[in-house]
Amino acid sequence: MKKINTFASDHLKMEYTAIKRPPFLLSGTCQGAGNPMILLHGLFGSGDNLRGIAKRLSPFFKIYSPDLRNHGNSLKAEYFNYSVMAEDVKQFMRHHNLKKTVMVGHSMGGKVAMRLSSLYPDCIEKLVVLDIAPKAYSVKQRSFFHGLLDLDLSVFSRLKQIFDELSKQTSDISLCRMMMKNIKRDTNGQYQWTINLKAILDNIDHIGMDPGARIQSTIPALFIRGEHSDFIDGRDTNRILSFFPKATIKTMTGTSHWIHMDAPDRLAEMIVSFV
Repeated sequence: MKKINTFASDHLKMEYTAIKRPPFLLSGTCQGAGNPMILLHGLFGSGDNLRGIAKRLSPFFKIYSPDLRNHGNSLKAEYFNYSVMAEDVKQFMRHHNLKKTVMVGHSMGGKVAMRLSSLYPDCIEKLVVLDIAPKAYSVKQRSFFHGLLDLDLSVFSRLKQIFDELSKQTSDISLCRMMMKNIKRDTNGQYQWTINLKAILDNIDHIGMDPGARIQSTIPALFIRGEHSDFIDGRDTNRILSFFPKATIKTMTGTSHWIHMDAPDRLAEMIVSFV
């Protein structure tokens, strides 16, 4: 793929621009040029988690990577479900004058994209869903996530200490690494969560629900499953096609649920070819 264009700000070379927002709007980053594409991250992620795939897609599209509500630098709110997150994304589009865009969503972000396609089908040109189906899921690692509420980050002096503590609670190292990206120091130098952990966990069962795609969509869609993931299996094909009859379902060989981290080059090529 061709080289990513960069711009200089003082002495700092940047590959993306931080998007300033009013308090009610989603925060995020923007990079590249061309037709717009929005990338939506998964649960406990952020727009930054998708930076690798955004960088690979930015020679072909103008990439917007918002932090969904209660994640990253975006608004923190009590309500947390697919309807309000879809409305957040639609408001984000209005603010940036995006009338129609390609929408790419991983896991929870894929469900947000599907919900948005049901509410506002005219605003999505094409839909790419990464390793999630339009169905309900049981919440995995529930005890691990709720245990995070009892973890006092302020007692730790180094990030490695926190990582070691998290890895005692789960064998999923990728999950631990993702959670570590949700930690930063406050103005007093103490570690804190950047996510609204309590609001997310109070509503965790809403996130396990199906996204509410109740009408048959005419939007061209690409569903990509990880070969070694169990989030989409053969039984989900009919359900996907019942809501998205123009969908193509592909398997990314050698990948887990974290397709964008396991095979970012192949994923970018597949998305560009589809769009």
